[in-house]
Amino acid sequence: MNEFDSISSRHEGHHHTANVKYGYIVLGLSLLHAIGIFICKSIFQLRWTTPSKGMGLIKSPLFITIVAWTLILIGLGLFHIQLPDNYSTSIKRFGRMSYALLPFDIFLVLRPNTIGLRYLELIDLHKWMSRLIIGCAIIHGMGYFVKWILEGAFLTKLFRLWNFLGIMVFTLNLILIIISLRYFRRRIYQYFYVVHNITVWLFVGLIILHARPGVGNYAIICAGLLGLQLFERYSKSHSITNLKVISKEGSNLVVVRIQRDLNLPDWSSGSHIRLTYPLTNYKAWIFPTHPYTIASLESESTLDLIINKSNRFILEPQTSYSWSGPFTSFSKELLTTIDNVHIICGGSGISFAVPVFKNLKLKASHAKLIWCVKSKNDIHVLQTLNFKEEITIHITGNLQDSTSLNTVFDEEDYGLLDYDNNENFELESLPSAETPSDDPSSLASIPHKDSKYILNQGRPNFGTSFESLVLINNSNKWIIACGPKGLVNSVQEWANDNKINFVSEIYEM
Repeated sequence: MNEFDSISSRHEGHHHTANVKYGYIVLGLSLLHAIGIFICKSIFQLRWTTPSKGMGLIKSPLFITIVAWTLILIGLGLFHIQLPDNYSTSIKRFGRMSYALLPFDIFLVLRPNTIGLRYLELIDLHKWMSRLIIGCAIIHGMGYFVKWILEGAFLTKLFRLWNFLGIMVFTLNLILIIISLRYFRRRIYQYFYVVHNITVWLFVGLIILHARPGVGNYAIICAGLLGLQLFERYSKSHSITNLKVISKEGSNLVVVRIQRDLNLPDWSSGSHIRLTYPLTNYKAWIFPTHPYTIASLESESTLDLIINKSNRFILEPQTSYSWSGPFTSFSKELLTTIDNVHIICGGSGISFAVPVFKNLKLKASHAKLIWCVKSKNDIHVLQTLNFKEEITIHITGNLQDSTSLNTVFDEEDYGLLDYDNNENFELESLPSAETPSDDPSSLASIPHKDSKYILNQGRPNFGTSFESLVLINNSNKWIIACGPKGLVNSVQEWANDNKINFVSEIYEM
């Protein structure tokens, strides 16, 4: 019996095609999920027209969504199965359902998203759907390992060509699930990204040959979505032949200034671009792009980026790069309806805060900006941006010498809006929601030539910093936090305790 005959015969009989419909059921449910996301987004936008009634997000919590999908997949995987007699039918079904979820998972990370959502809103869902896909694939693979061992044909079946292709994908999935854990991902993100992409492409391609019955319909959808993403990236990329890097001795922050392309579309405050090598360089297609928030307004002639010197993607003047975007990072509905707001940011999070603050300053009844940095020399960023609005600055490091750098993780800014992974560099031991600074001089004002820059030594006391917001008798009051996760979590805890609406941008993956 030749190889093809042996593979064909292994699925003969009723159970050969019994699982086909379950793949289509999963594909249909994922389509309904995508439609549901779009409908929720539309309802969410309508609700913003009446901000006084509250502005809670109209979307199911991620936890509930993933639990629902998990129960659905387990239920379908075991439905109408008589264990242990028909367990092989079940493990085949899990493999088919895993592949049937791939189109939805790829759809979630399209940039720009085809249903009008910010792709950042779907990243967490993509991560968990990927884990479910890998989980189903592992059940499929481990199930067959057990089956072959019980049959005494493990090595024989293992090295059959079409089986071996599936084992290759199985192995890559195992590696991916391990290095996707936060501990490893933060340290080797560049390699995680490469393994992730290789796994996706081989998953789509090799399973076409491995699966019986075939999965060509799903593969066509996956290939179409991946091709669309490549086309979008190529067609909407911009080249940079010269950029200006503005730095100051003693500061770990630099301003990168890019001359605006006349064909560049307008962007909303808080948007970001993704920067990488020229498209003619193979690294642009293998390694991750680097997201940087645009610190300038769309009415300005340059794109200003604020970058931490410690990130490993070092930008050099007179060197060619390419970038794509701009991509929206912040809700346009929030920008148009918010009325009372305090913005607090850490380190290079000021690149997000400045344009958002400028926008809200024109529309909101009350707006305040707070910035936490380790070095007073970082203030050069505001001067370079020609920022002349009032801002409260908390300097948390040694005022006389703050040039030392702490170790940063390799993940650096590869992750979405991940500019300052090392929160200890920007903020020293942030207080809890109710704990004031231990330093008696933490609120001592430090004179500065520009009276609108209110400088304070030490950590911010949230009760003092947000006092005016608490006193406002209006449900439409907000705190926006942007920067390291430690800062964002501390502020969110305080906002929840004081019944103040909260929104954030966490600069971590």
